[in-house]
Amino acid sequence: MKNILIKTLTFLLVFFSLSSVHADNYTFDVDKVFNQNLTQSERQELLQGKIVIRKLSNCSEISLNPSENSLNLFLNKFINLKPTYIAEIVRIIPVKENEDLISKIQSILTDIPSYKGIPYYSERNEYWVDLYSEAKILSQSSDNSGIYAESNLKSYFYMKPFGDIFSDIKVLNNKEMLFYENINAEDIKYDNFTCIKKQKMISTIYVFKSDDYWILYGIGGANAPRIPFLNKRIEVSFINRIKTFCNYVFSKLGSV
Repeated sequence: MKNILIKTLTFLLVFFSLSSVHADNYTFDVDKVFNQNLTQSERQELLQGKIVIRKLSNCSEISLNPSENSLNLFLNKFINLKPTYIAEIVRIIPVKENEDLISKIQSILTDIPSYKGIPYYSERNEYWVDLYSEAKILSQSSDNSGIYAESNLKSYFYMKPFGDIFSDIKVLNNKEMLFYENINAEDIKYDNFTCIKKQKMISTIYVFKSDDYWILYGIGGANAPRIPFLNKRIEVSFINRIKTFCNYVFSKLGSV
């Protein structure tokens, strides 16, 4: 997954300035946003503008520093889920020339029908399939009266091999931040077996500013029983789907 080629000069520049990056008047303090769970190699990738994907064993390995009230609330909710399967994905983008990033991501995340056909690679079967073969909005509402614009969408997805998935999606945003949350509204089944109960799977994307950069942070997890004969298969399926969706959103921003 991480076939990384680093040119010698780039490596040296990054190696001797891992805690911050300076280019064209951009500054980014890695330690201000991320803790020591983010490895040296992951920091190098992040500072080069690459998407960093991390599979976690538990919430103690989360790399994001809980430095803001809104961030604390979001992390606490996720930690209280006590996920047995968990992954996070991160990218940083300069604010300069990307001032409208929030509106772009808002558009991507709320365009539920466009989720249909996101390419997903099945490791078990070794071929490409659709992450969602169906994606529909069942109902939606919005409220722009508060400090954040709020959108709520009840959505339906069809995802092999899990079948029907009903989700409650919430998006909060203003010019400075965006919060996206996707929670399963019904039980999720695998081969007719309930593998994740209602409201026990959460996928979140949090976008905010730090110094001269946008931080795009995604985390997803599920509180599901570990079943010996299904554990590895379910883990690979869920973790890879979390990573695939976040990677789709971050990559769709193009060359920014």
